[in-house]
Amino acid sequence: MTIDGRRFRRADFRTLQEAKDAIAGMRMGARALRYGIVSSKPGVTLGDLLEAREADPICASTYNRRRLKGFFKDFVEFAGPRTPVRDVTLARLREYRDRMLRTSLENSTIEFHMAGVTGTLNAASMYFPELETFKAPSLPSLTVVSRSKLVPRDELLTLVAALRAPNKFQKTRTVAADVLELLQLTGARVGEICALTHKQVVFDRKLFTLYGSKTHSHRTLPMTPAIEAILRRRAKFPKSATVRQTMQVVSAQMDLAVGRETWVIHDIRHTAASVLAEAGISHSIIATVLGHRLGGMTALYTHATLQALGDAMRVLEHYWQGEARRLRVVQ
Repeated sequence: MTIDGRRFRRADFRTLQEAKDAIAGMRMGARALRYGIVSSKPGVTLGDLLEAREADPICASTYNRRRLKGFFKDFVEFAGPRTPVRDVTLARLREYRDRMLRTSLENSTIEFHMAGVTGTLNAASMYFPELETFKAPSLPSLTVVSRSKLVPRDELLTLVAALRAPNKFQKTRTVAADVLELLQLTGARVGEICALTHKQVVFDRKLFTLYGSKTHSHRTLPMTPAIEAILRRRAKFPKSATVRQTMQVVSAQMDLAVGRETWVIHDIRHTAASVLAEAGISHSIIATVLGHRLGGMTALYTHATLQALGDAMRVLEHYWQGEARRLRVVQ
């Protein structure tokens, strides 16, 4: 390849994308030299960039932004804080990702890690103008297999019954059983149930509010008799990590197949959504119950009434009680 009369030759690329990134970097470097933007390698190191990110209040404004900042901090510890930002090569990024591949992390989690690293590197020019022409190399995406497993109702019932059985840890296990039952009755995320307090419950109107731990929104749902019974006897719930640990311990004692290869606690939410869909509940009502965001004009013109939400909540209660029904869809 020839850039500004200079010939470049390189043949150690593994993918076409790597070659395209290298060509783009050389072209930007040649243009920078032509206009005198960069006369030599700037001395900005990974440690300097990390300090700038930690001092930026925007990077700590949300949970996911704090996580991305933490991922970049892990990379700085791996590569060394004195490493110049411009010296971060594709080989170094691949070495860092290969190290994570040898752990028990899933591909989707590793991809999130790498997004935090490359995103921070590409945002370096916001803090250091001398890095305007720097572009972080990109790695090909890993194969991410989405989960599509449902929780068998009989297995969940068996697990809940075992948690409620007399035991010296009965108090902790009973609360975990109530959380699992609420997950099936509401389709909520485990973090939303564990953060539920009595301030979010209005027993006179039979309503309760869940605050989305992922979408940073809230939704108000009508409570069924089964939900009301649990909320009246529980003033607060434990942390989600406690519920997961208790479920794993009891399921191992009962030889129940619970884990990544079978089903995990988040799959209860998938099961609730499938039950609602099979019962004929509309997509907009399911999205409201689960706390998903509808996009486009559908979100502006679709409104979920309390009666429709109540029908959806009753469908989940009938399923849990073994009385699965299908709503009559009026044409």
